[in-house]
Amino acid sequence: MRKILYTYLAVLARLLLKRYKPLIIAVTGSVGKTTTKDMIAAALSSSYRVRASACSYNNEVGMPLTIIGVPSGHRSIFGWLGVIVNATSLIFFYQKRYPQVLILEMGADHPGDLAYLTSLAKPDISVLAAISSAHLEFFKSLEEVAMEKRTILENLKPKGIAVLNEDDAMVLASKVRKDVTVFRYGLSDKADVTATEPRPYFNGIEEKHIDGGITFKLNYKGSSVPVHFEGILGKPAIASALAATSVGLSLGMNLVDISHAFEKYRGTPGRLRLLAGVKGTTIIDDSYNASPIAMVAAVTALAETPKEKKQWRWAILGDMAELGSETERGHEAVGKELAKQQIDGLVTVGERARMIAQAARGAGLDARNIFSFSKAEEAGKFLQERLETGDVVLIKGSQIMRMEKIVKEIMADPKNAKTLLVRQGSEWQTL
Repeated sequence: MRKILYTYLAVLARLLLKRYKPLIIAVTGSVGKTTTKDMIAAALSSSYRVRASACSYNNEVGMPLTIIGVPSGHRSIFGWLGVIVNATSLIFFYQKRYPQVLILEMGADHPGDLAYLTSLAKPDISVLAAISSAHLEFFKSLEEVAMEKRTILENLKPKGIAVLNEDDAMVLASKVRKDVTVFRYGLSDKADVTATEPRPYFNGIEEKHIDGGITFKLNYKGSSVPVHFEGILGKPAIASALAATSVGLSLGMNLVDISHAFEKYRGTPGRLRLLAGVKGTTIIDDSYNASPIAMVAAVTALAETPKEKKQWRWAILGDMAELGSETERGHEAVGKELAKQQIDGLVTVGERARMIAQAARGAGLDARNIFSFSKAEEAGKFLQERLETGDVVLIKGSQIMRMEKIVKEIMADPKNAKTLLVRQGSEWQTL
């Protein structure tokens, strides 16, 4: 039954793309896909009718749902009948408001996933954000992961556009066809689109709202504009903004228009997002998912946040899943980074995350300030007792660890959890 549904969704999606002929922007990468997709949508929305993948609809079911423009039917047969009716209606009755641009997040958990997704929706523009050991569990090697991710470039339409992360060596090693136009972005001055003078800022908490974020200068071909993102932190967010800028430039937009469009962006739930916490604390909510490269980047963002002497920087870190043979090495790398950055307190959640704690102790982090729990709920209750005014708390872990439960436990405004946090739909509440 499921296979029949997948096939039918694919047929409907293909028919819709043939009927409306939208510009297809495909986004993939081991980390950073969703934030990059959302920032591209923010950058283009002032100039185009845009639709981006909802949540992380990035597989053989989610991507057709984005093309159709409807939510999942979940376990309801009537829900899926509604999806089919909606798609059929769009095919037979032309809708003038159908998006001019579709921004499709494409995930790759297994070899061949991207070949299928790009055959379903052949990209005009492909964005390759990163290649790392995330999702290595179902691949034989990192090079095999790289081959899979590069499929998004190989399957570009003729005279397509490739947007590549200059700061990622494996992305940079990707080959593109001669007919493809390439935009390279990154913090490296060798990139086409660059960011300089990145600076986190924090001006305090007002009425359960964090007045903080990041600023930087956005540069392209000798021109520069200031960019200000409220409510988010970290170099990963800057990288996503540079990718989005590259896409906008490739479509003829200018830096001023793009920077103005960014002013409306308020962050993606669970991705280095600043939230007010209990007792006047600050939460860096990065609870959506985790990989070694992303967790190290999050720890760096935590270390860069300003604080007073008596205030603590806490790292609350859960298991990282799907790392395969890199499981031990990946967790240990994070532990060493915590000690290097002199993080004040560490709480781990899950059995694999205990390797983070062990590595942090071995690298010099005070053992008296390291705590380990089996479940997110236990860690949340512990933090309720330990946090003090002004503390900064990073929360991150793989999806299976449900680290957003800790965020909800210690956030100042839990009544708005449904709009501020990840995985708040009814389908998640019983898990």
